[in-house]
Amino acid sequence: MLFNVPLKAVALFACATTASANTHTLDVKVNGNIATLDEADQMDYDQSQNQNGATVILDGDMQKAILNGNMWKAFALGVDGVEVNESTVLRFKFALTEAAEFQAICLDENLELSADSGAADFASGRRCFALANTQSWLSNLIYAPHLVDPGESMTFEIPVGHYFTGNMKYLALLQDNDADRMVGLSEFSDIEIVDEETAMLEIEVEGQQVSIPAHPQLDYYINEQFDQDSRFWIMHVSESGSSIQMSGNQFKALKIPGDGIAITSDTVLDFEFSVQALEEFHGICLDEDLQLYPPIRCFRLAGTQVQDKMYKVLDETKAGESHHYQIPIGLFYPGITARYLAFVQDNDKSDKSTGKSTFSNIKVYDVERPPLKISVFGSEMSIENKQLEYNEDEDTLFHPLEVSPSGASVTLEGNIHRALKFPSPVTITEATELDFEFTLNTLTDYHAICLEEDLTYSNSKRCFMVAHEQGKSFYYLKPQANEAGVGLGVKMSYNVPVGLKYKGTFNYLVFLQDNDEGNKSGGNSTFENIVIRERPELKISRVSSNTAQIADASSQGSNDMLIFNHQLSYEDRQDTDDNLMVVSDDSNSISMRGNLWKAMALTESLDITDDTVLQFDFLLTEETEIHAICLEEDLYDDNGARCFKVAGSQTENLGNVFIYRDIHETHEGEQYSYMIRLSEFFKGTMNYIVFIHDNDSSGKTTGESTYSNIKVFEAESCLAAINQDFEFSTEECTAESFTTQIEMVDECSGRDPWPELLAFFDVNLEHQVRDRIGKICGSAYSVNNLAFNEVTGKESQFNGEYLDGGTVWNYGHETKLDGGQTLFQAANKVQEVRSMLDIQPRGIAWPDVHNFHGCELRAAMCCFVSRREPNGVELEDNSDACYMDFKKARQSSHVRDGYSIYGNGAEGNLNCQGIAWGNDPGHADSAFKGNNLFHVAMKNGLYDNGFAEELPGAPLCGCIEQMPVVTKAACTKVEADQMVTVKYTAATASFSAKVAITKISHVACGNLSDYYGHLVAEGKATAREKALLDDHLVGDSCDTALGNFLESKGFVWPTA
Repeated sequence: MLFNVPLKAVALFACATTASANTHTLDVKVNGNIATLDEADQMDYDQSQNQNGATVILDGDMQKAILNGNMWKAFALGVDGVEVNESTVLRFKFALTEAAEFQAICLDENLELSADSGAADFASGRRCFALANTQSWLSNLIYAPHLVDPGESMTFEIPVGHYFTGNMKYLALLQDNDADRMVGLSEFSDIEIVDEETAMLEIEVEGQQVSIPAHPQLDYYINEQFDQDSRFWIMHVSESGSSIQMSGNQFKALKIPGDGIAITSDTVLDFEFSVQALEEFHGICLDEDLQLYPPIRCFRLAGTQVQDKMYKVLDETKAGESHHYQIPIGLFYPGITARYLAFVQDNDKSDKSTGKSTFSNIKVYDVERPPLKISVFGSEMSIENKQLEYNEDEDTLFHPLEVSPSGASVTLEGNIHRALKFPSPVTITEATELDFEFTLNTLTDYHAICLEEDLTYSNSKRCFMVAHEQGKSFYYLKPQANEAGVGLGVKMSYNVPVGLKYKGTFNYLVFLQDNDEGNKSGGNSTFENIVIRERPELKISRVSSNTAQIADASSQGSNDMLIFNHQLSYEDRQDTDDNLMVVSDDSNSISMRGNLWKAMALTESLDITDDTVLQFDFLLTEETEIHAICLEEDLYDDNGARCFKVAGSQTENLGNVFIYRDIHETHEGEQYSYMIRLSEFFKGTMNYIVFIHDNDSSGKTTGESTYSNIKVFEAESCLAAINQDFEFSTEECTAESFTTQIEMVDECSGRDPWPELLAFFDVNLEHQVRDRIGKICGSAYSVNNLAFNEVTGKESQFNGEYLDGGTVWNYGHETKLDGGQTLFQAANKVQEVRSMLDIQPRGIAWPDVHNFHGCELRAAMCCFVSRREPNGVELEDNSDACYMDFKKARQSSHVRDGYSIYGNGAEGNLNCQGIAWGNDPGHADSAFKGNNLFHVAMKNGLYDNGFAEELPGAPLCGCIEQMPVVTKAACTKVEADQMVTVKYTAATASFSAKVAITKISHVACGNLSDYYGHLVAEGKATAREKALLDDHLVGDSCDTALGNFLESKGFVWPTA
């Protein structure tokens, strides 16, 4: 350490009288001992330089040596000299009164000033230290970093052991002046040669204390020709050993004992650093050798000068500050063994004595970084948390990836371009997807995730951008996490069809959070629940009908075709590329949302024969414009109609691509099972299965549907092999009960009965199978059904007029009708039929009149406004009429268009009675719906209660679609005790049916709308049909229905 003290003016005289008053000796302390120098024993040092007769004056009282004029003098250091080792320090005070050419002090083996000016070590052979100088630089002297000026006094502490070692026999004092040998005045005092006690710098390595000797302090150089260390100062270790302090220009290293410190990718250098006086740069290093650069092993912590041969910490320490650093050095240079702990305090100014800093509580340890756990192709992959720099020089490396303890998430802080190596390479195919969740907490330049072959950033098209404020040639995922409406802190889920972007074998999972601003510490985001998976294959069952065929497609057999899930665009101009279909994990179903026209290559080509059948289930969750399934030769739609439209709002401009006539249309919320004999529509060799989910509006994101249990097979009927008659009985002869019984036939056991019957009936579509079964079952009733004319005893015209609200049955008087009969006498046929049916139950045919044609909702209603009772009892009011749209029943209203508005009871008393039946003609309520209509309209309505007359402009009775809109209707259901027997005749390969009816009953079922809900629950109607029914039975008030209807006409219905 150097201390400046003021020099008092003194008069120095070399005269004998002054000298005689003093003791002419000087005590030099040598490692606690005294070596006394005698003025009389001084010798010339380098004789050619010494002035004749000049002597150094030794003042024993003041303990100083005085030099006046030119003199080069030496004193012997005892008989044995002084051993100088690496820890030896020369301390003294030096005062300069009058400048000479130079003043110096030396420790030397001999009396010659000699130096090897060509040596690599600039101190080689040099033994003298220049303390002041007015002439040009002398190569054979070692210059103090701060030279003393006249009038100054300075205390020097020279680590001579840093410059030379060995046995030094002489102490020489030099004051050179060749121009005027009488000029120059200086003095030396308090001279001490001491070996510093070897203090220990105590550091902690992996929790264990390691003692590093503070000496020798080794030069830490840029290269052998460029030694930055001044050597004039030493580092001082605190008494506790926990800190080390630097003063002046120093590049010093301490040798780490033992085998050094192994640096792994998990190694952290932890310490505290303070700056008392800031210099050009301050740093700390763990190095395998004593060469600062290359490669870089140091970290710049503070300074005024740019330094590119050190890693610059993000948060530098300023003068007067202290900072605690935890540097993940393993991210910078893993795999080395550090044998030196080096400290740098650079000062290249003329005064190299300035600068002061302290390092304390130094620790080196490996952190336990949990592995990142991701799912790869259905198995957990544990990725060792050895973090590698991706795209060299982009990553600041000071912020490790922070993996959560569970391993499920990784958080990025600051500027990070980091890679983790897969334990084994991951192969990406066209069917590979990357799923993950991402949370953006603080936005920076860009945030991305990548799969990479190497660490060189050779192909930017390996990365997927999830947030950004700076552009980059990456794939951009939607939505970006920083887009409006998303917001910081919101967890986003991404599904990336990575295999459609690139494929190959990849070794690294890369995380990017780029920040080129300021100290690059801004930015925070988290990736979690990372999954690399193969989209499941789509299963198409190829099991033919003449082998054991399982209706439940969840089982996977050797005849299944597993289609690789590479989704190709069908008709490029229509498809939304990144919108993919989702195949279920069991491969049995494929779902889609939004706009897509996608094809998948069949594992093997499919030749369409006369008997090839396509079978599948279709669920429509949300309708869009076109839902279709296709089999195609190629990826273009110019081969003729190959696509079956099964649903969709678009009914026009379907071109020659879609087959839709006679194809069942599935409505929103419904599921339907399709069966299509392909040869009826096209033949050829098919190479692709295609799914069309067309949506050209609503941002192309709406619509949702699912295809499942897809089969393609050759249809052959098991019934063809049966040569014996058989029969079965069932309470209701529905398609479901019929097919269940077919499956129980030995020859058909275990087979799906639907394609068996498709082949047997030689039809092309599934609903045609239902139609054939319906005709077989219906024949059991039709042979004995009463025609509707028979129940009235009138001709067809009368029946039609009565059901429209006409004839004397509606408008006759209770006293006498024309012909002298009362109404009940005239309608007595009704009672006769009822009595007959009680004795011998049979069906009544549905009336063949205009207001009962259609009935698509399978519901009918009669609404009465009058009562033909002799005692004058008023009609029970159970409903309110809202309006009648005449065009719904033109033949009844006898006008083409128009409407009547009634409105919330304005019509007076109104009694509405309704019936409904199931969606299979074999259900009892369907088979006997004619009986139920007869009961509601004629027996119970007209004959028993005198209900008559219609609302103006409306039919009396009809399908509910042709009736007025009302609030509600009472419900009557029909029940039957019956048994239907179906017989198969092998000789004619035909079915016949007959029914035995025990009893037919009519039971009140409450509110018609509620009863229809029960039909939905039983699978005999759909939710869509129920919603349509409720457009006719609108509930407690007409206001909403009237408002909607009149709005369609351009009017407003006033509401309360």
